[in-house]
Amino acid sequence: MAYATAIAIESLEDIARIAVTGYPPQAWYRGHGDTNWALKPGVHRDEFPNPLQEHMLAQTFRSRATPVMKSGPAIQEQLEWLYVMQHYGVPTRLLDWTRSPLIGVYFAVRDSAQDERDGCLWLLLPSKMNEAMGGSGALLGSGDRVLQRITYNAYSMPTKRQAATMAHLAISSMHRDNRQMLQQSEFTIHDTRDAIEDHEDGESFLIKHDVPRRSKRRLRSELRALGMTRHGLFPDLANIAISITEDVRNPSAGIDQEFLEEKRAEWRVSDVLRNLKRKAQSKEGEEGSSS
Repeated sequence: MAYATAIAIESLEDIARIAVTGYPPQAWYRGHGDTNWALKPGVHRDEFPNPLQEHMLAQTFRSRATPVMKSGPAIQEQLEWLYVMQHYGVPTRLLDWTRSPLIGVYFAVRDSAQDERDGCLWLLLPSKMNEAMGGSGALLGSGDRVLQRITYNAYSMPTKRQAATMAHLAISSMHRDNRQMLQQSEFTIHDTRDAIEDHEDGESFLIKHDVPRRSKRRLRSELRALGMTRHGLFPDLANIAISITEDVRNPSAGIDQEFLEEKRAEWRVSDVLRNLKRKAQSKEGEEGSSS
């Protein structure tokens, strides 16, 4: 299904417009470096064509991780184990979202290897999606039977999986670590290999904003100036080490220095004009009071 672009994102101002113009605060966002990437969780992508692979990933990770985790989930807490797997980079049927459009755009532009491709920012209305899937619109918690069935299928042999009544679900999730808190993380869970945007009612709960390739370096520069960086969103030692190494090796990598200089010059002129205006207004006020 082709989605018409609402607002093309070329500056921080465009992100602000998206955040305050007509969208409910419950909206979720996901940024893609390539506009052609599908809204599919890792284990449902082409790299894992066999449903048996999901079973192997889930069961093997849980069995090997249990002895080395100091305080991991109980063996029967299947949804919690999916969260743990997702956190450590194991492909699952969970798809990450964020409540912040700023963070969503960061993920759309952070990889300079994708600078020659148009990106996008997806906006999801989670309650609307659950309604379109046949639910009440409420975010599903771990005690919901439909969610339990979908989670059960992640660990089951393909021949023993239960038929799910809802293909894609927005779920209610707690922040389990600093990364999820900083990234304002939310999740959808998927019991089908179909992409969310291919759903027949997709336009009722999805909005697509283009991130043109020509704007990626500019946006990355603005976000970095605001402190939106890798180590700021991934607060663990491994990512802090990678971020520091990259900054020292090439401090200006992926940054549009010419654009930043132009903005600095523009702001300096703006500051001068603002000060002159204030002085003129102050002088008019003094003259008015003396007369």
